[in-house]
Amino acid sequence: MKWIDYGLGALLPRAFDVAPPGVSDLADVYRALAQRRLLAGYVATERFYEIGTIPALRETEAFLAALDRPPG
Repeated sequence: MKWIDYGLGALLPRAFDVAPPGVSDLADVYRALAQRRLLAGYVATERFYEIGTIPALRETEAFLAALDRPPG
């Protein structure tokens, strides 16, 4: 896998004021914010570790375990 779309959102409560009444999908909130140019983004350049499968979980566990080891 070369590319993946993932992210973290942080919204102030007033961000939901721009969504149409009765909206229950967060995508509609983001769409309304984007139309008003009220969104910002950051392009991540580091690898994304996911845990959606057993092999991916093992890879993520190995990566995290390596962070706890002293260098050398």
